[in-house]
Amino acid sequence: MLVDNGRPEPNPIFFGRHKELEWLFDRFRRRGAPIVISGPPGVGKTKLLKQFLASVRTRRPPLAWTLRDRPDQLMVELTGRIEELYRERNVPEIVAIDEAETLSERDMNAVAGRLLNLKAIRTVVFATRRRPKISRAEILELGPLSTIDAQDMLKRGRPLGVDLKQTRGPGTYPHQGAASRSLFLIALLIAAGAFILLVSQQ
Repeated sequence: MLVDNGRPEPNPIFFGRHKELEWLFDRFRRRGAPIVISGPPGVGKTKLLKQFLASVRTRRPPLAWTLRDRPDQLMVELTGRIEELYRERNVPEIVAIDEAETLSERDMNAVAGRLLNLKAIRTVVFATRRRPKISRAEILELGPLSTIDAQDMLKRGRPLGVDLKQTRGPGTYPHQGAASRSLFLIALLIAAGAFILLVSQQ
């Protein structure tokens, strides 16, 4: 099943990944080559992709698809959606496909080639758990947050130092403390992962 997603809103608590965002903006400006964001589950591929789509400047809103279940029918549905784009006038400049590991490398190449044949489309972005071999693709391998970013999160106590009371509107909220503790624990886990990765590389 293919899920259509509109242009996402910028995430006010998006943290780190500034270099990765700049890398995506740069590859978009170059246009013409597919982009692959690869990395293990939970590393932040979808969040990075959404932040990129929310922030990038385009004349027409990006088109984002999320692939769900039933891989035997996905290519049939994808092919049908792509054919619809060929008949449309307002073709998006970016087509993004999340959870693309459902597709084979052959299917990814076919999808990228067919989409990029449309001159209006500047790039196709795949977010996937594995690193596929796609012709002319630019690959961004996503790892854990850097140690500096993770430490900064711990120092602030929550991502970007956002005041949860402000982000949730006026008034007092009984679960505010619990939310802060949850964010702190998430930051602690990220920091631990970054530290383990750093030690293993030495």
